[in-house]
Amino acid sequence: MFGKGTRRAIRDWQSFNGFRASGVLDPVQYAVLTGDGASAVALSTPGDRQAWREARARDDERGYRAYINRYPVGLHIDEARERYDRKRLVADRSDRERALRLNRNQRREVERLLAQAGFHPGSINGKFNSDTRAAIREYRRSRGLDYHAYLDREMLQHLTRGGGRSYGRQNGEDNTDVAVGVAAGALLLGGIILLSD
Repeated sequence: MFGKGTRRAIRDWQSFNGFRASGVLDPVQYAVLTGDGASAVALSTPGDRQAWREARARDDERGYRAYINRYPVGLHIDEARERYDRKRLVADRSDRERALRLNRNQRREVERLLAQAGFHPGSINGKFNSDTRAAIREYRRSRGLDYHAYLDREMLQHLTRGGGRSYGRQNGEDNTDVAVGVAAGALLLGGIILLSD
């Protein structure tokens, strides 16, 4: 019977061997612990294997979450968690971009500012395609922002400050905050107001 002491020993062993210290052995860990290379295959049930094939075929959050819930110590649990976390992160970034509520003209202005900054968003038509996503990704990398292919307020602030428009000083006052409009609850992007949530 596995009691608290056994679970503690398993966690210590997992931590020492670079696994997530859950206190529950998955099939791969069992194979490592016992030295039996066939154990992982033997413990991977047909249901586990089929569920993993289905999750990979879907390749989305719901598919990986379903596998994780059904086989919390399954043969592919670590990869499932990693893929789920990655999909969740992309979805969060996409949600933040959608929350900006950019219309077609505003998206076109983003593309124009990217091109003006030396990046290549493809056709400047307000339709974000793979070229636009690559340009956003490279712009973010060049500015030291989180490296991904989605817009957020921080990137829009960088674009408006360095996208070729000089909001600078007027009447001796620094109007950067006015340009990005954060304090006012809106964002000025190339003369277009982006309302906050």
